[in-house]
Amino acid sequence: MSLYNLFFWGVPTVALVSYLLLLFFFSISKKDRVVTAFQSLLITLAFWTMCSLLMKLSVYPGVLFWNRMMVAFTFATPLAIYIFLSIFTNTVRFGKIAFWSGMTLAGIVVNLIGLMVKEASMVNLDPGPGGFFAGHMVLNYVTGPAGAPVLAFQAIFIIAIILKARHCVIKNVSSYERVKPIMVGMVILFIGVCCNALPIVGKYPIDILASFINSIMIMVALYKNKMIEMKIVFTRGIVYSIFVGAIVFGYVYSVFSLERNIRVHFGEVSQYFVIFSALIVAFIFQPILRLAHMLSNKLFYKTEYNQRSALMDFSLNMSHNLNLNEISHQLIDTVEKAMNVQRSSLVLKDDLTGDYSTYKSTISLNHLDVKIVKDSPIVKWLSEKGGCISKNDLDFYPQFKGVWDSEKRALEAANIEVLVAVKCREQLIGIILLAGKRNNVPYSSEDLDLLASFGASTALAVENARLYTRAQIEAVTDNLTGLFNHRYLFKYLSDNMSSEKKDNTISVLNMDLDMFKLYNDLFGHSEGNNALKKVATIISDAVDRRGIAVRFSGGNFIVVLPGHDSHQAHVIAEKIRLDVQKAFFSDVNVTNRFLTMSIGICTYPFAAVGQEQLLKRADFALYTAKQNGKNQTFVYTSTTDTDKKPIQEGAVTGDDLGMMTSKPAYAATLYALTAAIDAKDQYTFSHSQKVAQYASVLAAELGMDKFHVDIIHEAGLLHDIGKIGIGEHILAKKGRLTAEEYAIMKQHVEMSITIIKHLPSVNHVIPAIIGHHERWDGTGYPRGLKGVEIPLEARCLAVADSFDAITSLRPYKSPRSVEFALAEIERNSGAQFDPDVAEVFVRLVRTGVINVVEDPVLALMN
Repeated sequence: MSLYNLFFWGVPTVALVSYLLLLFFFSISKKDRVVTAFQSLLITLAFWTMCSLLMKLSVYPGVLFWNRMMVAFTFATPLAIYIFLSIFTNTVRFGKIAFWSGMTLAGIVVNLIGLMVKEASMVNLDPGPGGFFAGHMVLNYVTGPAGAPVLAFQAIFIIAIILKARHCVIKNVSSYERVKPIMVGMVILFIGVCCNALPIVGKYPIDILASFINSIMIMVALYKNKMIEMKIVFTRGIVYSIFVGAIVFGYVYSVFSLERNIRVHFGEVSQYFVIFSALIVAFIFQPILRLAHMLSNKLFYKTEYNQRSALMDFSLNMSHNLNLNEISHQLIDTVEKAMNVQRSSLVLKDDLTGDYSTYKSTISLNHLDVKIVKDSPIVKWLSEKGGCISKNDLDFYPQFKGVWDSEKRALEAANIEVLVAVKCREQLIGIILLAGKRNNVPYSSEDLDLLASFGASTALAVENARLYTRAQIEAVTDNLTGLFNHRYLFKYLSDNMSSEKKDNTISVLNMDLDMFKLYNDLFGHSEGNNALKKVATIISDAVDRRGIAVRFSGGNFIVVLPGHDSHQAHVIAEKIRLDVQKAFFSDVNVTNRFLTMSIGICTYPFAAVGQEQLLKRADFALYTAKQNGKNQTFVYTSTTDTDKKPIQEGAVTGDDLGMMTSKPAYAATLYALTAAIDAKDQYTFSHSQKVAQYASVLAAELGMDKFHVDIIHEAGLLHDIGKIGIGEHILAKKGRLTAEEYAIMKQHVEMSITIIKHLPSVNHVIPAIIGHHERWDGTGYPRGLKGVEIPLEARCLAVADSFDAITSLRPYKSPRSVEFALAEIERNSGAQFDPDVAEVFVRLVRTGVINVVEDPVLALMN
């Protein structure tokens, strides 16, 4: 065969056979939508080449017909490439696809009605003896009026495809290396199409050669981007083809042999009988065909079979295991062995934050902390779609452009190439992170499918273990602070003071918040809970991994420090105490500046011989710290006086010492303070006594016991003690106060608390005093409390204080009548005053139960 014949017939023949083989191989292999789009392109190219061969062979209905069919598929090829590129770069735009499809269809119609090629025929070339073309056939054609415009459109379309690929690179939709083979192939195809425009060159299969090279470049792009594995596709395809060929040969041979034997022994038979016999033979050969398929799989997918077996064994073994640590360890170990991975890691969802952080990893990853936030595009994708995300997806898909830089750096540092969703009940509970394979072989689509299946199948076992672990933790954890509870305390002490560990040194810190009950009374249990959480964080940070922190009850915490002597424990205790003091004393609200911590320390075996004694003596050390003035640390030693009564749960603590003091011990203090304010502000002379009298009668009528009635009486005496800190120019001002002066005047409540909190014997009156200027509608001061949030004692003081202020002489006003004052109280009932309290007070005054005392200053003036 001459060189010309080799080129003229060989190019389209080789191209067609290659297209058909590729189609066959891909049809029996797993594929995604990119490979499917490539198959569509192969079909278009195959028809183009087939029509070219049929045209060269002058097959019926003739050269012109097949030429026009070839040109039609030539037009369809750029469209198929455009759709493939759109899917390959994830830039599908249906509007643009519809536009190019319409233009392509128009070109095909123009071609089929004869406006592209008017005449076409195969002619014999004979330039002379020995010439290159001597005795050879060549296509001779005449173009129509639409030939040049339609070819120009095709060239423009190809240029548009090249520009689209370039645009994807510029906009970071795809990398240059990813689309480079496609761009090179399109340039070659463009050259081939341009050659078609020149009849002197277009008569040869230059365009088919160009399209064949272009298809090869697209295959290279698919392989470089790990979308196909050439070795597996071709090797398995060839072997499967051999199996199928042998079976088909055996089938045909069996049918003809059966037909010949029947004819020899029984003479002429009906053709229907022969067809029936062929069907029977086909039915017999069907299992053999399935066996051939299975054998080809086993030969070339042995690794995949081993992978599936290893992963299935893991799923079965873990189905009844509830130990999260064991499951996570075996999970990453199994994945590494099955996929031949360099290293892997499991990140699990944090139930509190919703973020995903490393739970278990291989040794080589232990130094890396991979954290993926809950609103990351990675989490969103895996939550919605499950499956896997490859490194290529993260680099090139626009959905992942919003991934945080910290996440990218962590994944790159760990060389992560695949992220696998672990979803249970439509919830993403974890992510398996896989680095590259040890043999540097890329992950195939089959690998990703297998990993996606593994992630889904193991999710239930991981979730059950998480729930079981969470239940175990909750059983020994305080719900509010997250510290351990007293149940775990005793177990931990027993484990660390067992006979095997009897020589261990263990220090116990018994810590209690000073005046925490008062803090709750002043700010409510919600703020009290916030304070406990803040203190728990301080304790946890100080203890770290040295031991355990326990919330025992209320504001009482216990820390156990194995291996720490009393000196080491004292250092930690002081850090905790000072951090608590700093945390609350730095608050801008002065009323918060009293929450401190007292700490007692006892160390085993130097100061205690057993668990019970250790706890009791730490309790006694705490009691001593409270007795000695609070906000300090006391260490129990062998010389400590144990005759004093230690704190027992439910017993009276140092916070309540003031309440235990007899009334004569502090009555003088009350009246001395009252006299001090009266001495400074003569216009409010006896105001405190009258408010105390009115409020205590009101409290008794409301059903309060004597203990609380006494508290209200004492609060009435001290409610204006803070005015000692207000300048006399404001207290004695005869005109209306300015906004600045009124702001200073309002500070007398805070000043009252600042004074009283340093008097432990009377600090129980603080809740009533701090709230006596609050309003029922929430517009009062200093905290803006509303309704029943205001302590009842404060509501009683508010009515009594306002009543006496209206009926007494002040620098800025004359005294008003009792009826006027009662009318004002009724008018402001439900706004300034508690309606129930106001109603009772008005009734008590009008019935004479409350004896209204005449203002002494007014009496002197009269």
